Amino acid sequence: MNLLLRTLFKLAGGLSRSGEDAYREDYDLRARTYESAETRPMLKQATKEFISGLGLRPGMRCLDLGCGTGYSSLLLDQAVSPTGLVEGCDNSEAMLREAEKLRAGALSVTRFARAEMLEFLGSRPAGSADFIGSFWAAEYCPLDRLLELVCRALDTGGTAAMLINTHESLSELQRTVMPVLFRNPGYIRCFPPINFPPDMQGFRRSAEKSGLAIERLEECSLEHRFRDASSAISWMRGSGPAAGLTAALKKERLDGFFYDVKKEIESKNGFAVTFRFLKFSGRKK
Repeated sequence: MNLLLRTLFKLAGGLSRSGEDAYREDYDLRARTYESAETRPMLKQATKEFISGLGLRPGMRCLDLGCGTGYSSLLLDQAVSPTGLVEGCDNSEAMLREAEKLRAGALSVTRFARAEMLEFLGSRPAGSADFIGSFWAAEYCPLDRLLELVCRALDTGGTAAMLINTHESLSELQRTVMPVLFRNPGYIRCFPPINFPPDMQGFRRSAEKSGLAIERLEECSLEHRFRDASSAISWMRGSGPAAGLTAALKKERLDGFFYDVKKEIESKNGFAVTFRFLKFSGRKK
């Protein structure tokens, strides 16, 4: 998304009273299809590999911000059990119901709470966590405030880790959707706010300002190519990465919008999306 469009969407999202709830509404709608979305296996594998390299150990007190269906929370659980604790938060009640199903029947040190990430962090005592993670969710909060509260909640020497999309992530989707919206502005109901970090250097400045010493920070990418336009539309309507899209649109115009997007995709030579993201880990000084 170019600078002008990012500026317009950020401004509109700040002015839109319903924009703050758009992501929650969309995740509530997508909870049942979240784990079956076409790009989900790729992102789960990246999450698993990242968490396995963080040096977690039994007894650690962990927070999982924006835990969704609980996949990352249970990976943390496996690493810190039986004496540790994992607390996951998410603002979507439907996603947390899926997380409870995933946890059902397992011996677990994980518990879930419905809360926004900033609210959840603000409620934790200072220095009460050994590890705080956010995997594909940190971009839903203002980054400076999020990192400030993460650092506050961490004990000295505690670890923070994130997989976080940058504003160039899924740019192919943006380039496909925007012409449709420009031709048909009547599709739009609200503008979800945008908080993606601009790039690695911008993230570095925010992390260091918060009091976190960076141990790992790198730019990464993962690409997925859809077999046809119909599979791409199915992904847009049911996946986590495209959350906020349908909630931003008028419900009575959804079918027309996705029909137009499908035609836009069919006019191209195939369709792929690229997740562009940062891998970050750091310690509280």
